[in-house]
Amino acid sequence: MRGIGDLRLVPGVSLPSTPPDDEMLDRHPHAETLRDVWSDQTDDGGDWQLGGHAANFDDYGDPVAGSAHPEDDDHDRDSHPDDWVLLAQWCGFPGGIVFWTIRRQDLAERRFDRVEVQMHANP
Repeated sequence: MRGIGDLRLVPGVSLPSTPPDDEMLDRHPHAETLRDVWSDQTDDGGDWQLGGHAANFDDYGDPVAGSAHPEDDDHDRDSHPDDWVLLAQWCGFPGGIVFWTIRRQDLAERRFDRVEVQMHANP
């Protein structure tokens, strides 16, 4: 039997941790420096995060932007990354992380049947 710990919610702050692209650097020239300083100041939170910015796992890229431009050819949800948000992420097993993303409009309409799930792992 696994022991189950207490569930405690604490407020936290998350900032983008994926490396900034050229467009981001044009708008915010110090984004890389701020990212480095922020990463030194955080404790990486807990196993779960609801909302906010997704963690940068082994530089796989931002899963929110990945939901907007999926690599799967059978996917018909190509959209703009600003239309998507992180619903949740879970760092519950070694070397991996699971992300749930959703379009802003679907979240407002409570259309959770349209959630995208991504897993990044480095075994």
